[in-house]
Amino acid sequence: MTHDWHIVLAEVLAKGKTDTARCWIDVRDDRPFGGAGPPAAMFY
Repeated sequence: MTHDWHIVLAEVLAKGKTDTARCWIDVRDDRPFGGAGPPAAMFY
């Protein structure tokens, strides 16, 4: 099973100024290993 974590940094507008936000992304893909489940991504 392929299972990866990614952290994405993004500039967001916060009360008249910009700030850096972080989004954690969990990605799963079992297809290369014969898994029956579909690929999935979860955002935090």
